[in-house]
Amino acid sequence: MLARTITGDAQEIASLSDLSEEKTHQYLAALKDKHLVNHVIPVEEPSGEINSPSKQDKEPFWSLEDRGLSLALRSWGAPSGVEFTARKEEQPHHAQTPHRHISRRWPAWLRSAWPHAEIWTGWSEVRMPEMSVIPDCLAWGRIHGFETLFWLEVGDEHKKKVHIEKITRTRLYEAVRFCQKTGVRLVYAQLSMDWVEEAARWGITNLPANAAVVMGSMHRFGELPMVEWGAISTL
Repeated sequence: MLARTITGDAQEIASLSDLSEEKTHQYLAALKDKHLVNHVIPVEEPSGEINSPSKQDKEPFWSLEDRGLSLALRSWGAPSGVEFTARKEEQPHHAQTPHRHISRRWPAWLRSAWPHAEIWTGWSEVRMPEMSVIPDCLAWGRIHGFETLFWLEVGDEHKKKVHIEKITRTRLYEAVRFCQKTGVRLVYAQLSMDWVEEAARWGITNLPANAAVVMGSMHRFGELPMVEWGAISTL
């Protein structure tokens, strides 16, 4: 997982690896003992500045050591000497931000909200073939007996309402088109503040019967409304 995200905290790693946080801490400690991962703990200087590789890195995080990255790439079948940059999460400059933290926890969010669903795996900020948009996170699994793609968008309160409406319409259209081509169902989720949710609603039209939109709060981890096919549901 760290070979894709480059850095991540224990909650994010647990979510994308389908592990409990307790097990994640145990495995990370063991990998650290073998010098395969590095635990970065930012230190605040007397001036109040954060002494870390990035000013955004205000919380402890984990990263792969060179040897750990090499082992990960070999396990994927990448030949030695090939960097394989396509593996990396898109928009890496957003790492260690609240927005990215929420998106990386999407698989865990789903498992907590819908224990009856099967969540097999998840990918944050992954580029899909023939798509002009990049979802904040995707999860793949089964709900109500149907193989389903769980598409997450985390609302951006810095955008204008008209832009939120437009980008929601575009993203939903692309998500529906992809699922129609692949034959899986779609759960399109928006986690945001109330006014962003309201703006996004205007971009949701002509929802097919094999797709559902769920809207929740970005501040209420593990809470989602129930899926209603062909409809929008909110908390």
